[in-house]
Amino acid sequence: MISKINLIGLLLCLIASGCKDQPVAVDRISIIHQWKVISLSINDISVGKPQRTYLMDFYTDKNISLKLEANGCGAIYNLLENGEIRLPEGLGCTKVCCDSNFSVNLTHVISDLDHYTLNGDTLTLWSKGIIGVGKIKLVKN
Repeated sequence: MISKINLIGLLLCLIASGCKDQPVAVDRISIIHQWKVISLSINDISVGKPQRTYLMDFYTDKNISLKLEANGCGAIYNLLENGEIRLPEGLGCTKVCCDSNFSVNLTHVISDLDHYTLNGDTLTLWSKGIIGVGKIKLVKN
């Protein structure tokens, strides 16, 4: 459910019509879906477009999964009221073989997830970590 502050901000935004493309806070149910990674950037520099399909699943039991080229990853996530997301136990990945540089960067950003927004069918995840500020854009699959 959208908080009163978010609702007031959204209404002011719509009245001013100067922020029609601004993201809206996500309710907890909306994120539970399968998402396809469409872009990844670190410190506002594109890491490139994915050369294959990367699917990230958010489940109702607070688990996420991610399939890379050779390996798979999983984690437990927590969503907080203010749009924050945390992986309290970190991201665990199998180490069967080699994954692309894109995949390695993707796992670094996911490991340090900080917050998220949903704008239509686009989910954006942000991280703040050792490698800098990461941004992943995903669309509903």
